[in-house]
Parts: sequence; structure tokens; C-alpha cells
Amino acid sequence: MCHLISNLKSIFSSFVSRVSSVAKVITAAILVTSFSISAQASTTVGESSEFADTSNATWVKVITLTTASDGAASQGAQTLSINVTALPEGGANYRVYKTTANGSDFLGNAVALAVGANDITVGSVSFNRTVKIQLSSSSVEFDALTVNGNQLYPEESSDEPPAGITISDSSDFYDKAHATWVKVIDLALVADGASSQAAQTLSMNVTELPAGGANYRVYKTTANGSDFLANAVALTVGSNNITVGGVAFDRAVKIQFSSADVRFDALSVNGDQLYPVIDVPGCTDAAASNFNPAATSDDSSCTYANGSPAGITLSESSSFASGPNGTWVKVLTLALASDGASSQAAQTLSMNVTELPDGGVNYRVYKTTGNGGDFFGSPVALSLGSNNITVGGVAFDRTVKLQFSGADVRFDDLSVNGSSLYTVQPIGEPPAGITISDSSDFYDKTHATWVKVIGLALVADGASSQAAQTLSMNVTELPDGGANYRVYKTVSNGNENLGPAKALSLGANNITVAAVAFDRSVKLQFSSADVRFDALSVNGGQLYPVEPTTNQASFSEAFGDTVISEDGSTFTFPTGAQGWGGFANMNT
Repeated sequence: MCHLISNLKSIFSSFVSRVSSVAKVITAAILVTSFSISAQASTTVGESSEFADTSNATWVKVITLTTASDGAASQGAQTLSINVTALPEGGANYRVYKTTANGSDFLGNAVALAVGANDITVGSVSFNRTVKIQLSSSSVEFDALTVNGNQLYPEESSDEPPAGITISDSSDFYDKAHATWVKVIDLALVADGASSQAAQTLSMNVTELPAGGANYRVYKTTANGSDFLANAVALTVGSNNITVGGVAFDRAVKIQFSSADVRFDALSVNGDQLYPVIDVPGCTDAAASNFNPAATSDDSSCTYANGSPAGITLSESSSFASGPNGTWVKVLTLALASDGASSQAAQTLSMNVTELPDGGVNYRVYKTTGNGGDFFGSPVALSLGSNNITVGGVAFDRTVKLQFSGADVRFDDLSVNGSSLYTVQPIGEPPAGITISDSSDFYDKTHATWVKVIGLALVADGASSQAAQTLSMNVTELPDGGANYRVYKTVSNGNENLGPAKALSLGANNITVAAVAFDRSVKLQFSSADVRFDALSVNGGQLYPVEPTTNQASFSEAFGDTVISEDGSTFTFPTGAQGWGGFANMNT
């Protein structure tokens, strides 16, 4: 049979390139009248060994997410993700089973499964417990299943090890002579002085956990020099972000781990990237970690500014103006009342701080009020690493600024209201993705402001145009000054409606235009063709990156009267079928 499929794939590859009527890329059907060649096989709940039988006539299958015997790991949030490809007639439901603090059983309400991604999360608790998901049908088909970040289906290829290194491979972690807590990483030491008082952060992207999982806990010294040990917290596959709040005294802060077999592909402490090691052409690793982008670098030599961390200071940045007095020496404007409606929206600043002067630096919010008065917020300390500041929206035009008590704050990334004002771009590594101008999914618009358009729905699409329309775009670079989008849609009487301009931001931009009860057109207009993105989907269909396609075609559509011998060894095609009479007989 494998030989048969191999031959058919080869034949179809030739056919699809020559026969326009079957050139569409579809899931092939080629078994007697319709035989299928698919990229990813589905299975059913009944066929999967991950689901167990129950003795309940309604809830016939169950999968275990955790048991009380798992200890501290069972206290964490429990997750199940299943990508459903088909549901039985009448659908299927799931419900959550869990044990409570006193050991009793709790059964959640029935929830309908949907075709597509179903992500189920059971919140964390402070006691050991059992959590299971019960299903009402064994006929649910799925092609992906993950529990607590561990992929159960399809099985991962053994010849593709997870990305990254393990804690035991990393020189940033050291051994601890303790039966449970075997590895440690330092975030701050008492000897670090004032910087140890600031909030301490660790960010780790975990790609693999050992069997049974792994935990971490925070160790820190208190004001009187005593030791404090926090509760164990379960690590999860994916991003783990740990923050230990700031204090008013010098202290030590460390993170302890219960296993050296945790694998990760990204590690940062207090905003400093420890893994992967930054690689600057022509420079040693030690020099690269102190690379100054203001200096010059090529393949043969590097120039560094006395080991300064990456980035520039507030005083070096043209985005910051002189402050109002000797205490608040620098100021950054987020919005002006003259901006109109956009000044009413929430105003945001994101700054990744790589260095603080001795004694630290504070910021405070300045904004105008509804009656035109001035408001000054309380001073807040900046911290090493990511600082994300949001000033909530209001119902009036206003001015919003941030004032800073020092000009020597060094940063390597700065964004205001989603528009990037400064970022360090690794040498020789252009931003990922393509621009709107490079993409054939966007077309030109003859308008001075709105220069590019993408269609989400047309009136001619009928009922599907009435549904909610969505666009998801992961922006990797914005042009100087940022870029906006606005929604164009037709209303029930056929008139046009144009939404307000909204700023695109670096990262995920998820736009939804609500459903209506009439056929309509929906488009998104963009103010710049220089927006760069590395992911684009419309109404759930991935447009970029383009997924590799397989030459597939409907066998019955191309060769409706084909006869296949009982042993499957001979195909007899009708003479002249679909213009391919020359292939009337074929032995496999």
C-alpha cells in the first residue's frame, strides 16, 4: 500500500501541475472513489490511550491532568489543549472534575467542544488535588493534544530534541547540597548594594520538563539578615516570568530549582540576556555581552564604550526633553490635548532598562485633568529590565507626560503607545518577516493617509460576511513615527463607515470587527506600507508565513470512472478522462 501511495503522490504531482481543473490544493480523496493523502492524521478520543473509560453513561471518557500524589505540582494551574477536527452528530461536551480542599469531589458544568482549538484551564489552589477532564463522546476527532504544556499527540519526533540547554548544562546555575532543591541561580547579592534593593526578575522559556515536572522557589534575605524561603511553584513549558518585589535594604535574592533536567531556550536575569549568548561578529562573548551599539563593529574588529551595557541613556536620546526642575530632569511626552480623541485613550510606555545609576532613578506621571488642572503622580522606582507604564483612558482631551529624576538611565528598547522609538538591532540580523508593501495580500489605495488595504469580507461573500471578521498580525518593526490602521465597513443601508485611527504596536495586533445581521464589506486600511510583520491571519486563515503545500487533488473529480482492481495493483482510467487518455492503464 505504501508503494501505491508513493506512486500516486508522484503521479498527482505531475497531474496537478498540468490539469487546471484539479490544480487547487485540497485534501486529496483517493480510496476507491475518494482516497485521502493528508498532512496531519487525526485520531479519536476512543482510539487514544491518553483517555480512559468511565462507568458513567453520559461521561464516557476521562483524561487526568494531575493527581494529589503529584504534590505541589498539582496545586498549580492545570491546562488541556485539544485541536478538534470533527465532532459526532449532535456535538460533544466536556466537564471538569477536581477534588476540593476537604477531599470532596467537584464537578463543573458541561461545556460544548468546538471544532478547532479548545483550551481548558483549571485555576491554581493552595492544596494538593486531583484534576481530570471528562468527555461525553469517544468519537471526538483531534489532531493535537497537550496537557500542562506537554505534547501528547502527535508524538514528537525522537530525532528532533527540544530546543535549548538544560539547567545542568548552564554555567549560570550552581549546585546546592539539598535533597530537593538541587540548583540555584543568583539574582542579587548583599554586596551589590542599592541595586539589590530593586525588583529582581528572572525570565526563562522552558522547552521541556522532566517526568513529574519541576518546581522553583524564591530565597531572599530579610531586613534583619534572616533567610526567607517562599512556597514551591510549578514550572510550566513556555514562558516563566518571576519577579521579586523591591525593598528598602540591601539583600540577597536567589531562585532554587528542584531539577537540573529542566530544558530552556531563553534565560534573562534583571533584563540581561544570559542565554542564548549574544553573538556579535568579530567579538568575543565577553565583549559581546557589553556591546555598545553606538560604537562601530564589523567582521574584523569591534569598538566598545568602556564596557557599557547595550543601549543609550535618557540624555543621549532625542525622545526625552529637559525636565521642569532640578528634581525631575527629563520628560517624555505620551500625548497632548491637541491630539484630540487619541489623547483620551490609555497611554503607554515600555522601556527595557539595561543600567541604572547609583541610587536608582524614579519616574512620575504628569497629566491634565478634566477641568484643565495639573496632576502629578507619586514617584515610582525604575527597575532593571522591562518597565511597562500605563496611564488609563479618560473621556476628555488631555496631556500626559512622564518625568524622570535622572538622565543616566540606559535602555535598549523604548516604545510609546506601541510605536517603537528606539531598539537595538543585532548586527547582521534584519527584523523578521516582510513589509506590507512586500505582501500581495495588501493592495494600494489612492489616499494621502491610508495607503494600503486588506479585505476581510465582501458583500458578495453572503452570510459569511455577517460573521465577526478578524485579523491577527505580529508586527516586528514599525516605521519612524509609527503606523495606524482603521476599519472600513458598509452598513445595513449600504453606506460606508470609517472607524477612528488606531496605533499599531510591536508584537501581536488582534483586530475584531463584530458580527452583524446583514451582508457587508469589511476592510482594514493602513497608514504605512513599511510595517514589517512575521505572522498574518485573516478570519483564522494563515496568510503569512505561507505554509508548504502538498500537491493534492480529488481522485474522483479527475478520474470519475476509474476502476481499481481488487488487489489494488491496477488502475484503469476511462479513455480521454479529463484529457489524460494516455494514462488509461497503469500498473502500480
